[in-house]
Amino acid sequence: MKSSQSNANLEPMHSKFDIFAIAAPSGWKVLDIATGATGSGDAGTALAAVGARRGARLLVASEAVFSQTVRLPDAQTRALSPAELESALFYEVEPFCGIDRREALVSFSRAKSGEWNVAVASKTQLAGFREEVASARCRLAGIAALPAEFASLPAKETMEALFPVDGPQAPVIEADGGTAFGKDRLVRIAAIAAAALATLCLFDWIWLEASIVRLRPRLAASEDAAAANGNIRRDAEDDENRVRELAAARMRRESAAAELAIARDRWLALFGAFSRNSGDDFAVVSLESAGGSVSAKCISPSATAASAAMARLSAALAENGWTLLPGRVEELAGGMASFTFALSDSRKEVR
Repeated sequence: MKSSQSNANLEPMHSKFDIFAIAAPSGWKVLDIATGATGSGDAGTALAAVGARRGARLLVASEAVFSQTVRLPDAQTRALSPAELESALFYEVEPFCGIDRREALVSFSRAKSGEWNVAVASKTQLAGFREEVASARCRLAGIAALPAEFASLPAKETMEALFPVDGPQAPVIEADGGTAFGKDRLVRIAAIAAAALATLCLFDWIWLEASIVRLRPRLAASEDAAAANGNIRRDAEDDENRVRELAAARMRRESAAAELAIARDRWLALFGAFSRNSGDDFAVVSLESAGGSVSAKCISPSATAASAAMARLSAALAENGWTLLPGRVEELAGGMASFTFALSDSRKEVR
């Protein structure tokens, strides 16, 4: 649907239309707004009588245009957009106008609070009026509904009744998208706009080409700088990796040195404990080391002395990380006794 809300657009009348015409079955009555000249007859004869110039703009009022007053509360229409209001008004008149919605051209104007004047015409009707006006070398600006009571009035009185200066005006279905421009003028405007757009695109292309030429050396320099920065970043990453590797190697060396010192001190402590605690009650026969543990074989004057020796050695060696595990105690000929025990690294067990 094409629509227009034409209250304010029709005032003053001569700023929008040059000629007002009444199209009735009995013939046309026309009024030249500027000169006040009138004419009647068929469209061509009536327009010729007023000396209508080529391209004059015509507003045509016709009983063929449907019109109706629709009552809708202000609270219901206040928040509607023009398109929504048009749909609401057409919904009210659609059962009575007999025009399919897809073919309907709608215009509306406010009559008073809660009331709207609605005009509806078909696209076919508009095209017929346009052809009649074009045959007289004029342009159709719009069409309006003609109430039956105005059909017998002169053109001037009808125009003043439809479009009073101080009252609600009849809605007008404008002929060309809501303006008084003809198709030829719209085509010229479109052509000018297209040419202007093409010119802007040309200047934009020229500016872009000049910018490319100007910026290409900067881009090359930036790419070289980016490549150099990339190399520097990779070198820095390589240096950081080497630093981390050296730090890890240093930590491994320090850890190994600490382990060596611990092992050295423990073995020294082991031999020192044997030296300090061996006396008249036991003597070491052999020591065997395997996998960090030690097996000892000793002799003692008696089984009791052997047990006492192992208890004493267990307490002395525990301070240096050795755990003593008692073995077998055997009596020998002549009252002597032999005994064995194992030593394990208590620190390794904890870890």
